[in-house]
Amino acid sequence: MTVNLSKVLGMTIMMWILVSSLTMTNAVHAECTPAPDCASIGYTETSCETTSLKCPFDTSKLYCLPCDTSFKYDWRRRLCL
Repeated sequence: MTVNLSKVLGMTIMMWILVSSLTMTNAVHAECTPAPDCASIGYTETSCETTSLKCPFDTSKLYCLPCDTSFKYDWRRRLCL
């Protein structure tokens, strides 16, 4: 029995293209989710007397830190140092 190398190579390439195209369809159909509401993640103020952080999705919303800029804020314990 003789094997035609060009046919085997052609079929191998065709199978590789088929398998790779079927596995890439999941990446094409990735779903986007809407950005969270600033109020739901703590950005509820519009102005602050102390240092503040701006919401990454709406820069008009702020989170006011409980201490002045001369203090350091410990995020883990939520207090001014």
